[in-house]
Amino acid sequence: MCTAISDWRHVSLGELITDIRYGTSEMSNNQNKGIPVLRIPNVIDGKINTSDLRYIESDTDEFEKYKVENNDIIIVRTNANPEYIGRCALYTGDSNSFLFASYLLRIKVESKLVTPVFLTHYLQSDTIRRRITSLAHTSAGNYNINIQDVKSLTISLPSLGEQEKINKILQQADNNIETAGRVIEEISVSKRGLMQHLLTRGIGHTRFKQTRIGEIPENWEIFRVSEIGKIVTGTTPSTNNSEFYNGKYVWVRPGDLGNTKYIAKSEKMLSIKGFNVSRKLPKNSVLVTCIGATIGKMGLAAVDLATNQQINSVICNSKCNPHYLYYYLAANIHRIRRLAGTTAVPIVNKSDFGRINVPIPEIEEQEKISRILSLVDENIEIGMKQQIKLVTLKKGLMQVLLTGKVRVKT
Repeated sequence: MCTAISDWRHVSLGELITDIRYGTSEMSNNQNKGIPVLRIPNVIDGKINTSDLRYIESDTDEFEKYKVENNDIIIVRTNANPEYIGRCALYTGDSNSFLFASYLLRIKVESKLVTPVFLTHYLQSDTIRRRITSLAHTSAGNYNINIQDVKSLTISLPSLGEQEKINKILQQADNNIETAGRVIEEISVSKRGLMQHLLTRGIGHTRFKQTRIGEIPENWEIFRVSEIGKIVTGTTPSTNNSEFYNGKYVWVRPGDLGNTKYIAKSEKMLSIKGFNVSRKLPKNSVLVTCIGATIGKMGLAAVDLATNQQINSVICNSKCNPHYLYYYLAANIHRIRRLAGTTAVPIVNKSDFGRINVPIPEIEEQEKISRILSLVDENIEIGMKQQIKLVTLKKGLMQVLLTGKVRVKT
């Protein structure tokens, strides 16, 4: 994107923009009253996500100034995380439905020069994102780009006809990614229903009993977590001692949990010295985050590892299959979160965690239930890997199509 192709125009973004402005500074409310306002969480992967909206009261003048219309491009302009700066999305839908917040920019473009779809793809490209990040200023702990920064960005622009051809190719790539995502979601929904049935009704039972946690098969028993395993709260080796870190031993923090069932790596690793001063956990330990906003994020140790103090782990005894416990706790995250209360920093302490009730079938049935759910997880993982491949393919297409390295016939 540094050198224009012979028949492509090399222009600044300012030449393509008919209007650019910051959003409203009015504070949103949590009462679902007024006009919905787009925020940073609504700007995802080139599209507007409206699943988590806030609302503000707005008079007519403010509404006209900050309304979002069809084919408007929304860009994140300020955040404490530089990775968010420049994240953008194209709004396609009814005009006059949304306002946009002050930490966003709204762009309207000259449609005779550039299609909003093409420009959105261009702004999403890795090269432009790096350029935007390099322009960001820092102030009060936040990274920022301003209107002039955005206008100064340069772009190599093909004809409208070639833009449309490129749009169609990248749209098909997006469609493939979305299809893979829908398949993953469908399997995940089926898994939730299957978990609910298997973990309360079991396999092939006809006789049930009422218990303090609901109806379960007659021959199942209820044990507390503390009765079916040893609970271990993790620790943090001194961060002042560099000899404890940058080794080959996995040290799990909440950010390492939640994406996959099996945990075999961590963002930050321990040395043998760091591992030796930690509370070591064997393979198949069940890991559960028990403090802060990440309460309930889980994983199953795929290797011997350690965790920090925000995670409680269970080393199961002979009464309980660790896979079974993992699935039961995963299906009851809402109960774990309720134990934390509503304090400023919610926490599930070790004692409360140990008192969680778990319905326990015979070990053979636990293993059968675990195998069924593990097979479903394997299908989800296959789908996720396929989706990652499709995302990588799209990035490759963007790199060659948006630079003119590969041309499309018009």
